[in-house]
Amino acid sequence: VKKNLAWLLAITATILIAAGSVFWYIHTTISEYENTFYPNIVIEGENVSGLTKEEGENLLANVIHQYDQINITITAGEQEFQKQLQDLGVQYDLEKQVEDAFQYGRNKTLLEQYQLIKNQQGQSYTLSYSIDETLLNNWVTEIEQSMKKSPIDATIEIHNGQVSITSDTDGLQIDQEQLKTELADALNSNQKQDIAVHVNLEEITANITYENLSDVRHVIGSFTTNYSSDQTNRNTNIKIATETIDSYLLMPGETFSFNNFIGDTTADKGYLPAGSYLNGEVVESLGGGVCQVSTTLYNAIIKAGIIPYSRYNHSMTVSYVPIGQDAAIAYPYKDLAFSNPYDAPIYIEGTVSPTSVTFTIYSTTDSKGSNTEYKLSSKILSSNTEKIISETYLETYINGILTESKSIYKDTYRVN
Repeated sequence: VKKNLAWLLAITATILIAAGSVFWYIHTTISEYENTFYPNIVIEGENVSGLTKEEGENLLANVIHQYDQINITITAGEQEFQKQLQDLGVQYDLEKQVEDAFQYGRNKTLLEQYQLIKNQQGQSYTLSYSIDETLLNNWVTEIEQSMKKSPIDATIEIHNGQVSITSDTDGLQIDQEQLKTELADALNSNQKQDIAVHVNLEEITANITYENLSDVRHVIGSFTTNYSSDQTNRNTNIKIATETIDSYLLMPGETFSFNNFIGDTTADKGYLPAGSYLNGEVVESLGGGVCQVSTTLYNAIIKAGIIPYSRYNHSMTVSYVPIGQDAAIAYPYKDLAFSNPYDAPIYIEGTVSPTSVTFTIYSTTDSKGSNTEYKLSSKILSSNTEKIISETYLETYINGILTESKSIYKDTYRVN
């Protein structure tokens, strides 16, 4: 029994020693890689086996430097724009990939780790990168601004019935959304090679084309008022305001405001002191006489079939139009404002002579029917020593026959 026990102990000791040796060998083998990458670990094509994490990052720094210099070329028309990845704030997930690669296999059992090392059963890792969106968008905006060519509207001038029209010119712009999408796709594909993107150029049509203006040559309304030639300051004010409005083009649906366009009648614009109404009295003020301009324009647009949405009468009657047919201006409170109700543009021509001011409204033949005429007529509803109340009607004539008469204003005037 003693002899058998001795043999058993000897065998057990031998097994233990052998197992310990195997364990020690496995542990020693694994320990060699305690601070280094396991065999056959490849990051972005670089074998980092046996290197520390710091050494691995240093090795990959050269790779990243090469990636930084990847060219991004954008072609727009005949122009090219180029930047490198480093110009767009590129960021790499280097630390994450190095850490993932370093931890490869370390969560397995000792035997599994030993087998990975012994069999050099490594793994490959790929770096990803991201771009600073702000820098990228700024670049796209710079390209758009560089390539953008604003369209040029057609213009029209009419003087004494002579029409002159310039042609419009289309503009150009890049398709920003297409460019951003293609750039994002190219960057996200992560091919680590030069990127080339072609961006489409889009034509921008002018807001006002030659076609829009080609038929704007027919008079649809005109009106003239007269004044004395010896009122120099007043006549100067009328001339300035009329010439400011002359050649005004109003597209369909657009609005004209006398006050917004003419503004305050100040001395720096050339306006002079002249007689005007203020609280029922005649006073000298800068721009006196401009109300005759607004009144003449008002009557011209009425004849063109346009009723203003803002119009005020004077505090007292005026001599150059019948009662109820005036349009006072008092910046910024009293305004003459109207919209173009037609599907075609209207053009306003303003002319002055030594004794008169005229506004002529032009448009196409189908804006206001050639057989249709509009007139104002007014009547006094009541009067006394203090005030006069009038009512004004818009009369519509078709082929010379009155077909409609509707009240549009009731006005109150102080007695002069």
